[in-house]
Amino acid sequence: MEWLLGKRENLKLQVVRFLYQQNKTSVPLQEVERRFNVSKYMAKTLLNEIVSDETRFGIVNTAALKFEEKGGLVSWTPGYQVNIMRLEYFYTIESHALAMLVQGISGEPVSSATMAERLDIATNHLAADRVLLNERLAGSGVSLGHNMQLTGNESTIRIMMYRVLADIVESEADLARYFPEHILVLTRQTVAFFEGNHDVSLNNVQRIRLFVFLGVWITRLQSSRTIDKNEAISNIFESTIGHDDELKMPYRTLRAIVLRYRRLMPECLDAEANFAMGVLMTDAILHGNMMDHATPALRDMYETVFGNVATTYREFFGEALPESQKSSWPLLLIQPVVVLMFLRRINYQAEDGMATGHTLYPTYKLFTQKVLRHVGLSFDEQTDPILRRMETDFYNAFLQALPREKMLPTIHVRLDYQDNLLAQHIQRMIMTTEMLNVVFVTDEEETPDIVIADHLTMSDETTLFVWPSSPSFAEYDIFLHTATKKMMAIFEKQIY
Repeated sequence: MEWLLGKRENLKLQVVRFLYQQNKTSVPLQEVERRFNVSKYMAKTLLNEIVSDETRFGIVNTAALKFEEKGGLVSWTPGYQVNIMRLEYFYTIESHALAMLVQGISGEPVSSATMAERLDIATNHLAADRVLLNERLAGSGVSLGHNMQLTGNESTIRIMMYRVLADIVESEADLARYFPEHILVLTRQTVAFFEGNHDVSLNNVQRIRLFVFLGVWITRLQSSRTIDKNEAISNIFESTIGHDDELKMPYRTLRAIVLRYRRLMPECLDAEANFAMGVLMTDAILHGNMMDHATPALRDMYETVFGNVATTYREFFGEALPESQKSSWPLLLIQPVVVLMFLRRINYQAEDGMATGHTLYPTYKLFTQKVLRHVGLSFDEQTDPILRRMETDFYNAFLQALPREKMLPTIHVRLDYQDNLLAQHIQRMIMTTEMLNVVFVTDEEETPDIVIADHLTMSDETTLFVWPSSPSFAEYDIFLHTATKKMMAIFEKQIY
């Protein structure tokens, strides 16, 4: 949610992301200066502020970023993604943009002067933050006025606010920060009504997301903001969904929820229930086959994206997607396709949808990036914004959909051990590592990619690991990175 941050916080978060996502433990100050094109003084100031922020937010010292100003060295624990997310979370809940948007969903006008007073900032500072927020929202057709009211496409406003709040609300207690008490009372009643009408088993995360969605939905309904029946983004299901044996009861429940707060014409009522079904099914709060009732717009988008997947598969492997796998693709791909349909309407600059830079599945990451480049061309969108928003969603789907034997090239490993029992132990360790595709070779005439031995050899023909006993965590981590790089090199040689 970097798009909600002020310029200063956004830059600090980019510095932290740059450092934590590297396979290093330290860099000199000059590297930060070069990477972000800032002066030595500014680089020092940013790093000192980050260290101070991590302390203020309670980020544990063992994993926190450290800056030795005298020696000009920045150090950290690599790969500790949670620190990036914690900083982003705290920067977000303190941001003026979030406060303005939360006020905006209520539909009640508030002057800029009153809002500035609430946030204890200068009016001109708030005005600058509002201008920056509107620049980031420009492509979505949504804007925030001087009176702190949101205007634009109603379904886009709701999806935007639902995703923002669902990502920062961890418990029911957090809801009080973003919803007034009378809305929380109605939301609790509605959640009880929803759960009472359906035998659903929601985990804590799903239940909190249901609270957030209903809070946003009820707030907008009570402020007389309803979805236009012609909004394509809300109409992802045909009316046949109301007759589906599996989905008709939740559909009727959602219609009943709307009627508790607004009296609407039947077509507008259907649009509201349709919208809610789409959001709740995309978030796996409700379950069912979305493709069975997809509207032509959603079906066309799915077919386009699936065509991009098939094209990429053919480009990579020189063959068509196996017919035996095609039946499973709709269940795996439809969810990110619906998210894509929603998020294309929200034009923010962020990287919160990008997969980690040093993934253990680089072949899947490469496949995902290629697919999304095709998606960008198909919808006349720039690739980078789609990657920033959607890479994780599609990457996770491809991890489940694409077979390991196709995506993970074989690497050959030879074990040179006197102790057969230790050799068997190490072989079991490697064979049970899910992200590797290893074949063990014994023929010395065949050059392996990696040799693991209990003694030193002076051969330069291959990569050597010497493990006289079971490897340490650090030793095995280095082995995983080495093996992954070798698989990636083989993969790239196969497809290019």
